[in-house]
Amino acid sequence: MVLFKDIHVIDNGARFHSVDLHIHSYGASHEVTDSAMTPEAIVDSAERQGLSVIAITDHNSNMNVQRAIDHAGEHYAGQILVLPGVEVTTAHGHLLAYFAPDRTADLTKFLSRLDLIGEMGADNTRTAKSMADTIAEAEKLGGICIAAHIDREKTGFDAFAPGFQNWKKDIITSPGLYGLECDAVDALIWYSEHDESGSAGVERKKMLAARQLVHDLSARGHLAHVQGSDAHSMKWFEHQDPSKPWTRIKLAELSFNALRVALVDPTARVRACASVPRSIPRVRGVAITGGFLHEERIHFSDNLNCLIGGRGTGKSTAIRAIAYAFGLNEEFGDYDNCPDSVTVFCEDANGILYRYVRARGGDIEVKAKEDRSVIDVPIDAFRIEYFGQGELARVAEDPLKRPDLFQEFLDRHTNLRDLLETGAKMGSDQDNSTIYFII
Repeated sequence: MVLFKDIHVIDNGARFHSVDLHIHSYGASHEVTDSAMTPEAIVDSAERQGLSVIAITDHNSNMNVQRAIDHAGEHYAGQILVLPGVEVTTAHGHLLAYFAPDRTADLTKFLSRLDLIGEMGADNTRTAKSMADTIAEAEKLGGICIAAHIDREKTGFDAFAPGFQNWKKDIITSPGLYGLECDAVDALIWYSEHDESGSAGVERKKMLAARQLVHDLSARGHLAHVQGSDAHSMKWFEHQDPSKPWTRIKLAELSFNALRVALVDPTARVRACASVPRSIPRVRGVAITGGFLHEERIHFSDNLNCLIGGRGTGKSTAIRAIAYAFGLNEEFGDYDNCPDSVTVFCEDANGILYRYVRARGGDIEVKAKEDRSVIDVPIDAFRIEYFGQGELARVAEDPLKRPDLFQEFLDRHTNLRDLLETGAKMGSDQDNSTIYFII
């Protein structure tokens, strides 16, 4: 029997990692009074909690950065990436800046160029430079910047000074700015195409449009919207609230360059955890025995997938095999390339893992794994829709001349029960999502 762990170990390319890019440490940020927040303890805790990328971002100080990097390299090489970072108090609010782990000297140089007023690490230390100028200094040294908690009064650039002055436009149109950190979930749409419809949202959209008109930013018109813990104590860093203020970022590898690539493409690669459903319906993997794809195993990404290959390499066969396992392509069982057995693992909106198994010519067996038990469940417990090769084209070609094709299509893909439930549950948190496979 094929188990899910046999599928899960197969590399499926870039994947989403849990990230916290805003953490303070003891001895470097004067506001941190918890002596347990040493850089080594932060790294240990991050690894236990399943974080893949963290940044030590003390107030106008890099005192503990190297210790955190060294500890991660010694004990968790390849498991966790620690970025050299800092939270700078600028003339227009707080700014987070990050550099490559092997370029900590650039962080030191960056701080030296800010002409900081006050003692490093003190809460009243600041630079007289504007936020836009500070971003420019980081960019010159290869750094990337995220405006910190933009919706926080006094320290967030969008909240502490109401209105839409030119200096705010300068921040949004800065090439070195890659993202915006937000405290409130509602603020995660600010400076995006989904911004609120009120006057403030309209003005923010105008500034985003101005960014998209900058020649060097034509391919980087969107800004990543993130959340970080801003932890000042170990109790807060390790609190068990399931909606932790972390961010999920899709990375091909644990590297600074991969993070930069993700921030350049935030609509596909960056999600604040608060905006992500606990689970979404998805096919997790498939194992095939016999037939053209004998012993083939595929580990699907949690996101959009595509099968790439030359003509005759088995792309359509793989999709048809999945549809066959769900009972949606019965005629496939008569083809020579139909597998002897297909096992499909999928997960529903409640996070329940299902295992569909079907032998060629046999019945569908469905199991659901929940609370460490495996029980028989209805065949339609997990639903997908399957569209065969050229099927949509045939249906749409001339529905008036072939209404039978159109009617059959509607009968197969329209579920009256779902429509009634959707109407009854409008506004609720129910998820009636369906997985689609199209050849």
